[in-house]
Amino acid sequence: MKIKTTFLYFAVISLIIVSYQSSIEPRETETIIDFSMREFHIQLLSGLSMDIYELEGPPSTEPMVFTPVSGKSQGEILAVHEVDRKEWFPDNSFFEKMDYGMKVQYEEGELIAQLKGSDIEVIFNDEVIYSADTGIMSPIMPLRSLWSYDENWVLG
Repeated sequence: MKIKTTFLYFAVISLIIVSYQSSIEPRETETIIDFSMREFHIQLLSGLSMDIYELEGPPSTEPMVFTPVSGKSQGEILAVHEVDRKEWFPDNSFFEKMDYGMKVQYEEGELIAQLKGSDIEVIFNDEVIYSADTGIMSPIMPLRSLWSYDENWVLG
C-alpha cells in the first residue's frame, strides 16, 4: 500500500537535527512512503534524514535493545549514524538562586531564558524582551531549550 504524504519542513528543524543552512528556504516536498517495506530512508533537502525500520516487537528501554524485521542487527543500524550520535550540544543551563535558566550568545551580547515561578522570561541586555505564562507546574521542565542563529533566537 502506498500512501502519499506531504512534509512541510522549516530551517529550524535542520538547526535542531543537523545544522542551520541559511541558503535553504522553507518549501514543501512530496514523498511517497511504501509502508509495506521493512525499512525506508528519507533525506530532505535541508539535510534532515529519517531512517525507519519495522521492529519484531516493542524495543526494551533499559538497556535500549531492538530487533529489526529486516534481518539487520541493531549494531548495523546504529553504525550508520555513529558519527552523528557522537556530536553533542553544550549544556547551556544554569541555576541562579532557585531559578532555572539557559543562556546563549546572541548578537553582541548574552540572551538568557529563565523560569521564574510559572513564567518564562527572555532577557537581553538586562531587559525582559519576552515573557510567557507556562501554566500549571508539572514534573516536566517547561524551559527545554534556547538557541540562537544569525539574528534569530528560538525558545523550546
